[in-house]
Amino acid sequence: MITIKALNEARVRLHNTVHVTPVLTSRTLDEQTGASVYIKSEHLQKNRFL
Repeated sequence: MITIKALNEARVRLHNTVHVTPVLTSRTLDEQTGASVYIKSEHLQKNRFL
């Protein structure tokens, strides 16, 4: 089971590694699907290992 303590420890470890990326929306996709579509832009994540 994942605990709050484990989540907080992971947050501390990842704080300087993972960057906040935007959530995008698309009216076209919303209209085509009949729902609100949200796209998490992880492709914009910086790769510090390159």
